[in-house]
Amino acid sequence: MLNARFFYAAALFAVLLALAAMFGYFEQDRDEPTQAPSLAVAEEQPLPRPDHAQVARDTVISSAKPAPDSAPPKPKNLEHSINAALGDDPDARAAAIGALALAPKAQALPVLQKILTAGIDADRQFALSSLHALALREGDADGEIQNVLRLSIYDGDDTLASSAQIVLEEIERDANRLTAGTIR
Repeated sequence: MLNARFFYAAALFAVLLALAAMFGYFEQDRDEPTQAPSLAVAEEQPLPRPDHAQVARDTVISSAKPAPDSAPPKPKNLEHSINAALGDDPDARAAAIGALALAPKAQALPVLQKILTAGIDADRQFALSSLHALALREGDADGEIQNVLRLSIYDGDDTLASSAQIVLEEIERDANRLTAGTIR
């Protein structure tokens, strides 16, 4: 009979221990803040992918507007800007592509189109910004800037196509606003 009493006591002790453990576990969840995952767990999880379209939209649109006190380049400076935009120095190219946003559309558009078709990715983004600024400054009633952007969209480069689509939509939206404003 001693074995049965011992068995019942051990079982009762195990049940009480289990209840105490459960109660302690639930109390711990309510009182303690959740801990951040350990470094080992964080390394196993893939990093979130950036939304390239949003990044392109933010970059292209925010850099497209020229400074209000900017003057168009003089003819001698325009020639220099065109040569520098197609040159080898990346810093000079970036500055020259930005300066083309202030140049007359007839001179700037062929150079910017060439950069979009044959330039490196960074220069292409600068060229898109300059095209947007050029369209904002001079307008695009003849649709030439929009045609250059459409050609860039169908170029096959996904990053360029996405950015060019954003700029094209912005130019079309601005043109619609302008048209709506003149009709009233």
